[in-house]
Amino acid sequence: MGNIIDIEKTIEENNIKDSDHIIINEIEEDEEINVNITTSDQSINISIKCQKNDKFKVLEYKLYEKYPDLKNKKHYYICNGNMIDIEKTIEQNKIIDNDKILYNNFELEV
Repeated sequence: MGNIIDIEKTIEENNIKDSDHIIINEIEEDEEINVNITTSDQSINISIKCQKNDKFKVLEYKLYEKYPDLKNKKHYYICNGNMIDIEKTIEQNKIIDNDKILYNNFELEV
């Protein structure tokens, strides 16, 4: 009871007996996609792999690894005309494979 079945093994090797109950848990694999992030001046244009169920801030972290100077700037992201919520997942932000994401700075005039 409570054993995990190894699908590579036989019924005997898994020690399954007559009248044993087997519970099947299906694990949904997360789909990997590529997104393209660019700046309005196109000084940055990068393709990043991520999982659909990643929060957008995971993608943002990957961007900061490549361009650490962006981390300290006030900014926002736009994809398909919608502002991205970095606390939501890629899928919740309706981002699909090969979408283009625009990185925008808030430039304050003093």
